[in-house]
Amino acid sequence: MKIGILEVCSKNHVCMIENWIRVAQKNKWEIVVYTTKEFKLELDVDLHHYEKLKIEITTKTIKQFFNYIEEQSSTLDYLVITSLQAHFLEFFFFRPKCKIHLSIHNVNTWFVKKSVSNLKSLIKKIVREYYKRKVDAYIVNSDSMLQYVKMKVTLDKTMYVVSFSMKQKPLQKKSKSKKLSIVYPGMVSSFRKDYDLFLKLAQDYTDYDFILLGKVNYSEGGKEIINRIKSMNLNNMYYFEEYISQSKYDIYMKEADILFSYINVNYENSDYSEVYGVTKDTGVSYLMLEYCLPLLVNSEFSNFSDLDAVTFSYEDYISLKSNMDELTNNILLNNSLESEIYNIRKNLVLIFFRKK
Repeated sequence: MKIGILEVCSKNHVCMIENWIRVAQKNKWEIVVYTTKEFKLELDVDLHHYEKLKIEITTKTIKQFFNYIEEQSSTLDYLVITSLQAHFLEFFFFRPKCKIHLSIHNVNTWFVKKSVSNLKSLIKKIVREYYKRKVDAYIVNSDSMLQYVKMKVTLDKTMYVVSFSMKQKPLQKKSKSKKLSIVYPGMVSSFRKDYDLFLKLAQDYTDYDFILLGKVNYSEGGKEIINRIKSMNLNNMYYFEEYISQSKYDIYMKEADILFSYINVNYENSDYSEVYGVTKDTGVSYLMLEYCLPLLVNSEFSNFSDLDAVTFSYEDYISLKSNMDELTNNILLNNSLESEIYNIRKNLVLIFFRKK
């Protein structure tokens, strides 16, 4: 078997390239990755050593790169397009000579009709409809996405489920003397998230560290959040005004004990509307699995069903504080939740549940 992986749209989807390299390793397949120099630099360096891996980097325009892939594609059994959310015109004229599997990250966008508001949206819609006819199989990231699609439309081709991320850090013994650490991952933006309850937790639990693990976005209300932290004298709250490197991010996540999040589950723009946890995945679920961390999250969010037992939902501050006490008591006693998540991720079927 020889497969090709094409990713030229989003640096955030590099983890899906890594997934496919791991799948190829497991099955002893040949794999050719077509991507950009910038995206290649983000790849896990350990994966470069797989002897059946070849990485092709674009040095010219996307159109010229696609022409090159077309010439090479007859040697592939199939080509996986890991995202199609940019370069729409180039993708429309792209004609590989092999089967195509397409990853879809926003299922409403692709399978639920919405009125077109402008020319740009119309072009995107035409390209999506063309690829729905053209591809041989679809790929989504979770079973909840698959079930939602099956509820909305009758599929005329196979749809696979392949996890967005398969990263799994080994369990790390944490010092019993260190402070408990609660991490709220992601860019600090009051336009996108709510911080009221997280700040109140930091105010009430002064013996713990509270970390906003993402760059403060001053153009999206980040300054307001920082001013509130200062006015509340939250000396146990940490934030970052510069970009956080992956290595630094990894250090903080490995030392974390609890993940916190507030997810605006309904996302809408001129092209589409999505529901996080139903029609689109969110990265916090994968962070739970990668670092074996329980999650405190607002009750509107539906996590993967496999993670229900380690997802603690809050509706208000009273329920949040109750869950916080339960979690911290467990961690201080024996941290059985960490082992529970480790077993969940070990047993979770992340690759290819084939359904139609």
